Amino acid sequence: MQTKIYHNSLSPSETLEEAIRVIGYKPVSNKPTQKGWITFWCPFHDDIGRKGHSGRPNFGLNVESGGWTCFVCGRSGGSLARLAKELGKEYVPRTIPDNLTYYAPAHESHVNSVSEALDACRANFIRSPAKVYVRDRGVRPLVAAIYGLGYGIPNPAVGQGTYQAALESGLVMKKSGIWLWAESMVYSDPPTGTPTVINCRYLPDKYLERNRLFKVEQNHRTWGNRTVPLGSWRIGPATQTILVVEGLFDMLVTAQIIQDKKLQREVCAVYTNGAMVASPMLKWFKEHAQQYDFVLIRDPDEAGRSWENHLKDALADGKPITLTPPDHLDPDEAFLSGWWPSGI
Repeated sequence: MQTKIYHNSLSPSETLEEAIRVIGYKPVSNKPTQKGWITFWCPFHDDIGRKGHSGRPNFGLNVESGGWTCFVCGRSGGSLARLAKELGKEYVPRTIPDNLTYYAPAHESHVNSVSEALDACRANFIRSPAKVYVRDRGVRPLVAAIYGLGYGIPNPAVGQGTYQAALESGLVMKKSGIWLWAESMVYSDPPTGTPTVINCRYLPDKYLERNRLFKVEQNHRTWGNRTVPLGSWRIGPATQTILVVEGLFDMLVTAQIIQDKKLQREVCAVYTNGAMVASPMLKWFKEHAQQYDFVLIRDPDEAGRSWENHLKDALADGKPITLTPPDHLDPDEAFLSGWWPSGI
């Protein structure tokens, strides 16, 4: 007997290999973007027919999550299994011998064992450039404290157990010993107790007084297991409405406005950590579709539309509402400008 392994357990190279098997041909380039996207000719419309002419490929597949979308015909999904189904093919996931309990990803998550390092980050936040950055993004000190924001220390003084857990989670560069959250704003979810996810937002260069310790290839990074929407630790017995956004600052600013309006007992803000929502997180939304009133506040771009579709599928048993902020603003910018969903 063999144990099935699904796309979110595969490494990026294996996800690409599986995608080629499902789609039936190779991508235009084998090198993913900084955010993990690979471009194919779209298998759903006459995209490939323009190969070699003026047309460009429009179908993107994320080798880190397995999600995919076409920016012309609009077809999208969150997994290779869904892609195969849409193409009318049978998808048989990779399997492993029954003497192995799981297929190990590139870094197994042990972020629940690095609280000592997170405490050091929080202790340094108040006198760090991260505090200035957060302030400039419109987040007040009280909200920063409630959510336990910290400043990424390159070499926090921690015990061997914490350091080893960080190594095994991919938080540390093995050769230099520098933690990959260095020179970033650090948020752990939940901020108290045992974290399951660590999300960092690298500071723009103008906030740093020295050169970066390593090349930053993306503006944010995440470690851990995303099984529930981040920020859901704030959901309480009286919560009726959940505002769902994509990004960390969207959530922080939303939570701040909820506090200002004295709605924090009935209304809660959560975020999905990007447009490609993890499968376990989608499962959480599906299980709670009828328990809460969900309001999806999406980014005003194509990725935001794909994000909306994934969540609406998961919340099909409920009655989710989708709102797009005015003037092509991101949710945090819109809230800070005075916009707020009517009726909440």
